Amino acid sequence: MFAHILEKVRTERKKRKKPKKPRLRPGMVPPQVHAPLKPPITLSPCHDQAQSPLFGKRFPAELRIAIYEAVLGDPVRLMHIVPHEDGSKRVGHRRCIELDCPYPTWQHKCFGKYEDERGMHHRRTPQTHDKLLSLLVSCRLIYSDAIGILYTANYFSLKGARGMLEMRSIVPAPQWHAIRYLHVSTLFLTPRSYWLHQDFPPENYINWADGCKALQKLQNIRSIRFEILVKAYEEREDGPASADVEALVSILEPLKDIKAPSFEVETNFVIPDSVQAILGDTNFSLKVQHRPYRKLYGRY
Repeated sequence: MFAHILEKVRTERKKRKKPKKPRLRPGMVPPQVHAPLKPPITLSPCHDQAQSPLFGKRFPAELRIAIYEAVLGDPVRLMHIVPHEDGSKRVGHRRCIELDCPYPTWQHKCFGKYEDERGMHHRRTPQTHDKLLSLLVSCRLIYSDAIGILYTANYFSLKGARGMLEMRSIVPAPQWHAIRYLHVSTLFLTPRSYWLHQDFPPENYINWADGCKALQKLQNIRSIRFEILVKAYEEREDGPASADVEALVSILEPLKDIKAPSFEVETNFVIPDSVQAILGDTNFSLKVQHRPYRKLYGRY
């Protein structure tokens, strides 16, 4: 009886054993496992879609462009570019839902990270259900016809240097240079030496110059607006420490090489004469405004 049970156990163990890898003789190359091939991208010309009323000879091209602009653009609401927080280096988008928010733009709930009376809220990936790209992916001819309008007809909103750098890294050069309207919102803490390598918030001083450099050669930009909040962390004041000239120069100097017909910088402080003397002439208009502020994590 026990011999029968023992034999049964041995048989079951043999079934569960993993198959052994074949031994390779000297000089043999192990077999490679290939991932399934993706379908090739066709390089054939787009179909002229002559049977479609949208591309028919009787349908004016100007009216077709107006349709694209109405579907893809928005002249009022900001288009927030929201980096994913999952390490994927991807970004998402979200139309602004806080048009009347009095707080700095980087504190909008649209970015997915905010604090209220119920506690801290943090979405690792942006949630967007607007199906903005549905029109573009419906037809190759529509895509080639309208992809530029996605970038010319929106007012893009970026959160600090990370937003500038990550959007630039994924947008092809032709579309990047098609951008016309841009808004950047950020927070700096002083003194500068304490916050060189910080993850936002507050802003990373090292990445700031690189982010501004990415905007210097935008070829068709019409309007850029920076919203810069500076706080003296130790003194808990609204505005920079008056003696921290180094921090203010590090913040404002990278802006001098950005060119746009309309270029406005909103700050919560007046530029001190000592800083202005170092900067020299600037190519932006300055607007001083004190906004109410949501303290994040109860600290800044």
